[in-house]
Amino acid sequence: GMFITREEFAKLTPFPVRLESSVLATMGLKHLDRVVAAGSYAGSPLLRRAIYTWKYGRIKGMGEKLGELLVRVFPLIGKNADAILCPIPLHWSREFYRGFNQAEQLADILSESTNIPVIPCLRRVRATAFQARKQGAERRALMQDVFRCLASPIPSHIILIDDILTTG
Repeated sequence: GMFITREEFAKLTPFPVRLESSVLATMGLKHLDRVVAAGSYAGSPLLRRAIYTWKYGRIKGMGEKLGELLVRVFPLIGKNADAILCPIPLHWSREFYRGFNQAEQLADILSESTNIPVIPCLRRVRATAFQARKQGAERRALMQDVFRCLASPIPSHIILIDDILTTG
């Protein structure tokens, strides 16, 4: 099945991924400076199953270990004195269904270990269709104007936190 076992979960280790702006631009992501991930979703079936179990099995406790993987690769982001951590918000209807927001949990864990403040400055202004079956360009079109930044002034360095990077 899609769910991960305890034994498999214990074996999870990070395989850091770091993508720079030049690479991101070729993927159609013109507004991100850098992406750092604890592993490749496509390249790590174990990580993929762990994230799936965490999200859809609603097992909040798994977030601690997944957050730890992120803490270990976080230095690849680079230092910035005035950075903030901003979790990507779920639409309330989806959060209600899942019981928690994964991105918020990851941001809190990172904040504890880095002392970078969590400032949830993005608001989702409309719900989107489920993205799972859609392709890159179509997904990006759907995501146009979905979020609004509420902070003013807008922080100079915002580290966006999410559980998976799909469309960016």
